[in-house]
Amino acid sequence: MITLAELVSIGKFGKTHGIKGEINMLVEPEVNPMELKCIVMEMDGIFVPFFLSGLRERGNGAYLVTIDRLDSEEKVAVMVNKEIYALRNDEALQSDDDYDDEEGMYASDLIGYTIITDSGLKLGEIVDVNDSTENNLFIVDVPGRNEPLLIPVAMEFIDEIIPESHTVIMSLPEGLIEHQ
Repeated sequence: MITLAELVSIGKFGKTHGIKGEINMLVEPEVNPMELKCIVMEMDGIFVPFFLSGLRERGNGAYLVTIDRLDSEEKVAVMVNKEIYALRNDEALQSDDDYDDEEGMYASDLIGYTIITDSGLKLGEIVDVNDSTENNLFIVDVPGRNEPLLIPVAMEFIDEIIPESHTVIMSLPEGLIEHQ
């Protein structure tokens, strides 16, 4: 499953265009949509990848696009005014500059931060991120525990990131901490 932490916002869809499934798309100037592996949108609470099958440039980051298997105005109408994301690790987005968009962070940027639950319990420090599985996990060093705590890196659990105090406020599912 794709999580918000794996994505970067690159633009927004506009209105549909014609009856054959074209839709207006406005993306950041440094992004070439045809170089992306896919674009991602939130649909019914989950992030879904889509593949572009056609593209016509309109200038200034504006494009008319068609998306695989969406071949009518009705099928693309659900995308109107929706935010568009790309996978952070997509090679088309990579540059020599470090990523420092204040609206987004890599999970690894949170190493050294302290996790505090929404009830005020200080859990411990994020010492690493396990990215060897589909779902990334914070590895948290908890004082008095022999084994580290593993917490899913999921935006639905993260309430707030406070860079000034190096803290992450999280609402964790009941039983997650107790069952480890």
